[in-house]
Amino acid sequence: MSTIIERIKMRAKENKKTIVLPEVMDRRILEATEIILKEGIADIILVGREEEIAESAKGLDISGVTFINPYTSSFTYELVNSLYSLRRDKGMTLEKAKELLLNDYMYYACMLVKEGYADGVVSGACHSTSNTLRPALQILKTKMEDTRMNKLINVNIKNENGKLLVGSRDIAVGLEKEHKDVLRKREDVLTVGEFSEREFTTSQGNKYKEYLLDKNAFILLVMNYTGYNDFKRAYIKRFDEMEKQLSFYIPQSFPEALRCLAAEVEQRELMQKQRDEGAWPHRTSRDKELCKIKAWFTRLEKNILPKKFLFVERVARSQDAN
Repeated sequence: MSTIIERIKMRAKENKKTIVLPEVMDRRILEATEIILKEGIADIILVGREEEIAESAKGLDISGVTFINPYTSSFTYELVNSLYSLRRDKGMTLEKAKELLLNDYMYYACMLVKEGYADGVVSGACHSTSNTLRPALQILKTKMEDTRMNKLINVNIKNENGKLLVGSRDIAVGLEKEHKDVLRKREDVLTVGEFSEREFTTSQGNKYKEYLLDKNAFILLVMNYTGYNDFKRAYIKRFDEMEKQLSFYIPQSFPEALRCLAAEVEQRELMQKQRDEGAWPHRTSRDKELCKIKAWFTRLEKNILPKKFLFVERVARSQDAN
């Protein structure tokens, strides 16, 4: 258990967030604040009167925390108007919005997150479940924003010689994670044979590794991230659409057909090697498609190639004769 907690702390430190704590009347919250600041896990905002919080926090070191007093903060005017705009169709007035924000710090905390001044809220120590969830559901909702959904659909899926692949950097952008976080998750979830590796160069000339994942590897990876359900469904749907298009694809030129053939042979040899080594014990969902491709190349070998080579031979003989 301690190992898991330490890993969570480490990841929090690497991607530090700003968290609002509205329950400043509970000393346990202030004790937790001291620990969080000391270990550098997150930046903390405490909502309330600074002098009252300082009195409750006697004996604790919470230097470095940000205090926001709703009665004097410059944020309040903006948050009142934003809450009014958000809830006016539900009967909200400016007076009621101001009353809520000044008297219920959970609403104030959720509005700070809504407006982008913080990344999250932690509450529930002394609020009931309903009083904790009501502001969050009214203000932050539960659905993913359309902008994130659009990012997902536009993630770059590459068709490399008939194989649909997505890069780890593109996944990081779609999930709004740092690339190193996705790489770490890849190490925990995927095994050899479920991804390929390549190198990319930054604009500064630095070289780094990224990984290419097919549909199955992508699913294994993203299912280990909590949430993002709309994100996952839309991405898998896009994979399915591209696979359907790919199943009807026929090379448009002789060189392209040869490249596809070479890639197919290489893929089958790799799969066989992995099966022999025990790294890939199961048949993949692509086997049926591979059989179709093999049948197409068989027809290519029997019908098209001999005619093409015969034509080349005749041209060569005619040139020799001349």
